Amino acid sequence: MAYRGKGRGGVLFLTPGASINGGNVFLLRFLQWLKANTDIPFSVFFETSGDVEAKFMKLGNNLCHTRTTTDKGNLLKILGKAEEKSGIRSRILKKTITKRDFALIYSNTVINHKTFPLTEDLGLPVLTHCHEMESVINLTGKENFELLCDRTDRFIAVSNAVKSELVSKHGIDDSKVEKIYGFVPVSEFDSNLKSRRGEVLESLGFPRDAFLVGASGLLEWRKAPEIFISIAERVTRHYPELPIYFVWVGGADKNDHSLFCADFDVTKLGLSERVKFLPHCRDPERYFAALDLFALVSREDPFPLVCLESAVFDVPILCFDNAGGMPEFVEQDCGAILPYLDVAAFAAKIVELFKNRELRLKLGRNAGEKVRKHHDVEVIGPQILSQIEKMIV
Repeated sequence: MAYRGKGRGGVLFLTPGASINGGNVFLLRFLQWLKANTDIPFSVFFETSGDVEAKFMKLGNNLCHTRTTTDKGNLLKILGKAEEKSGIRSRILKKTITKRDFALIYSNTVINHKTFPLTEDLGLPVLTHCHEMESVINLTGKENFELLCDRTDRFIAVSNAVKSELVSKHGIDDSKVEKIYGFVPVSEFDSNLKSRRGEVLESLGFPRDAFLVGASGLLEWRKAPEIFISIAERVTRHYPELPIYFVWVGGADKNDHSLFCADFDVTKLGLSERVKFLPHCRDPERYFAALDLFALVSREDPFPLVCLESAVFDVPILCFDNAGGMPEFVEQDCGAILPYLDVAAFAAKIVELFKNRELRLKLGRNAGEKVRKHHDVEVIGPQILSQIEKMIV
């Protein structure tokens, strides 16, 4: 299904930074698929550098390091140095866009309030991929969100929960919003990682027979690490004889204060031997492959990729109702959906699935089958491409 350009312009992808978060990981994986399967030229412009910047750069010359007409090097560095020079930043970017003959702006988030204004008067159609819900929109400023919405021609929402908020809370026409779920590149995950479970448990200081419950995400209010700790405390207090252990993967940089705060509570509750919070790592999938359950405890999460990444390894998902898009994946067959922030119910479900191995394995197999059938990049990539092609005809 390779695309041939036919003289049409390319796509300028906008994303706030190159940090290792779900939205940027999604964009990187989609661009890798896009480059491998189409001839669409593209560039990426991001505001700040980060952990996945090098991977963006490996995609070739169609990225933010595109040469400007002055041929002085990395566009990102030029823009950074020109940050405080009035007008220079805007002129460099606009000249680059004109030179590359873009036909579409693809905003990879609704919070591109720093990069998007540099493009808003260029007259190009805008496709915005919404990976966010109310708390993030509120945090980054509703006026910035409204600016982007006013200039957006079409939206992609990562779940029905996200689409519902765009339509019901922000008055966006339903016909302008296409729901396309998130994806993972299934073939890139090493199924042999499951056989290394013992090594992972040993590295965590847990026994070989540990029943491992995992979580992942930034250590922030929205992701609710304190709820994860409360669940672990309740399970351990009521069932101290059960070998149930907990790990949170990749919450912050090693010396980040939020990691200290999480460890502080774990220590005060006497859970240090049962609960571990790990800093960011380059291979989180080795931990996902070792899990018995994935616990999504977020107050709000549009459609977190970490759940799909765990499901690749046949790990069932537990999540809260009314907390975003993951119940749309879990449904009745891939885990369990618990009442919003109900710590007791969540803890009880963990114990239930510890005791009912047959049910747990069945739910895990269902999750793995669903992600491979419906959420592989080979399934979702063409759906996103279809939206792009409609706008660059």
